[in-house]
This record gives sequence, structure tokens and C-alpha cells, in this order.
Amino acid sequence: MIFGMCCSPEKSADMAALGFDFVEWAVASNIGTTDQARFDELQTLTRSLPVTSEVWNILLPGDIKVVGPEADTSKLRNYLDAALPKVRALGGELIVFGSGRSRTVPENFDRTIAETQFREAIGIIADVAGANDLTIVLEPLRTGETNLINTVAEGLAVVEEMAHPNFELLADLYHMLDNGENLADVVPAARHLRHVHIATKPRLVPLEGEDVVVLGQFLTELKRAGYDERMSFECKSDDPDELRRGLEILRETWAAA
Repeated sequence: MIFGMCCSPEKSADMAALGFDFVEWAVASNIGTTDQARFDELQTLTRSLPVTSEVWNILLPGDIKVVGPEADTSKLRNYLDAALPKVRALGGELIVFGSGRSRTVPENFDRTIAETQFREAIGIIADVAGANDLTIVLEPLRTGETNLINTVAEGLAVVEEMAHPNFELLADLYHMLDNGENLADVVPAARHLRHVHIATKPRLVPLEGEDVVVLGQFLTELKRAGYDERMSFECKSDDPDELRRGLEILRETWAAA
């Protein structure tokens, strides 16, 4: 198991110094909606870092919709064709498809049409990812962030239906807790689980008490599932002491699970 931190590129050296094995950057804000100069900066930064952004998140900006009346597959493909080769060039291997605003079904929009649009978009995303030697992982999000694919079980059903070699699944402890999901739901999802996000409500680093107990329960289920790939903190904290201690607890809890 290797442990990472979701952060801005500019914070990456600090995260490496705290002991994280990799960093996780955002596609939309660093690649998808920026110019060549920003990409050049990131290339220079990447060469200087002792860690790599193996994983990327926030695939789509909010103005690229994949469901609803504003869904535009041409716009989506053009964005992906421009962004994904850059992600790969910067060391990316896996991209998290959360992007709740992009995939929220508008009120009064036909749900069946939206689900068809979503699957068409997934096919495009996975194909472009495959052409760039990348894997997409679908992130089930809490109901407060989207109304389409909220639970690990729902995510698993979509991944199995799509059956695309470059389209897999993520489990996020924070979203599972907020949704009231059974942490054991990661076990039947094991064959498609490729990434994990860690935080307790509300986006806290697990440091003590019940938070560490819940973390232990989650990691125990992941071990029962045979999961042993990557795991990232996706937390609000920028406090180095808190993150360092949180990483220690995460490593210790994983070893004991």
C-alpha cells in the first residue's frame, strides 16, 4: 500500500517532506482550463519533486456537463483530447471521475435520458483514457454533491455494465459515511476497486477517538477485500503536524487491520 495526499502542485514538496508517497492533483484547475505556460510550469515542477502525481482528481470543470440539456459530447471529447495527454506526460496513471456538478441531473430532466447520456460520456472518457495509457476511476459522491451515482454499490453496477478495461471504481470513506453506507460494501467491489480516498466527516484527518475507530473498520474491510494499491487523504487540513500524525495513524492502522 502506498499513501498519498490530495493537494495543489505548489504544496507537493511539503507533502513529500511529511512522508507521503505520492500526490494527487486536480485536472480541471491545473490542466483542463489553463494555458501552455501553466503546463510548462508543472513539467518543471514535476522534474524537481521527489514524488509524482500518479493520481489526478476533479476530471471535469463544472461548465462541462455530461448529463442534461447542456451535455455536449464534442466539447467533452475536445477537452479530454487536450487534457489527458498532459496528465500522462506529468506522470499520471489514474484519474478520479467525481465532478459532481458535471454529472448532476437537472430538476425535471428525464432521468432515463440522463443515464443514457452518462454512459455515453463514460465511454468517451474511458476511450480517451485508454488511448493515453490512463485508467479512470468512478467516484461515488454523497447525495449533497450529486444525484447520480452516490454509493459504492451503484458505482460498481455502472462499472460492471460498462465493462471497459480503462474504467474502474473508487471508494471514498467520507462519502460513504455521509451517505450512511455499509463499509463492507467495498468487499463485493474488490475486483474493480483501484483507488481509495480517506477522510472522516466533515473532511477531517482521522486523528483520535471514534474517527480512528471508523478508519480501522474501513481499512479492515479493504484488507478483507484484498485491496493493496493506493490510498489518498482528501482532507481540509493544511496543518503539517496534523497531516504528519494523520499519516502515521493511517500507516499504523493499515498495518494492524
